[in-house]
Amino acid sequence: ALERVVQESIVAVKSGANVIILSDIEASEFDVALPPVLVASMVNDALTEQGLRRKVSMIVESSQALIGRDIAQLISIGGWH
Repeated sequence: ALERVVQESIVAVKSGANVIILSDIEASEFDVALPPVLVASMVNDALTEQGLRRKVSMIVESSQALIGRDIAQLISIGGWH
């Protein structure tokens, strides 16, 4: 699932997207939500490697970022909203 999110993000930016929203809000009780810091970090790294990171804003919407450390990490990656 993580690799799919990363690849979809790359394709979206190459297709002209200027904002990516990474969200686990609509995950059901049967879905396993990926840790938001992991997802944002992997997407950030992949976009940076492709030379695309400066072309897109990233928003992370998550019910899992509950403690200050997680929020600080998301801010440092550039994805906290």
